[in-house]
Amino acid sequence: MNEKIYLICYETIKEKGNIDISVKSGNLTEANFLELVKTAVNERVKEKFVITNIINLTKIRKELEE
Repeated sequence: MNEKIYLICYETIKEKGNIDISVKSGNLTEANFLELVKTAVNERVKEKFVITNIINLTKIRKELEE
């Protein structure tokens, strides 16, 4: 399967939080990927935010299984 799951850490004036996002296309450019991440966070947060970290959970899971 070509799906990857990322944990996105963000910060607003009011809170720090995390959301997960699943990406099905491996052919995204970095700019398109970041736009997808910004859109996902914006749908949840609905206010100005700063992305503080992007963690590839799929990669970590594979490394732990090895």
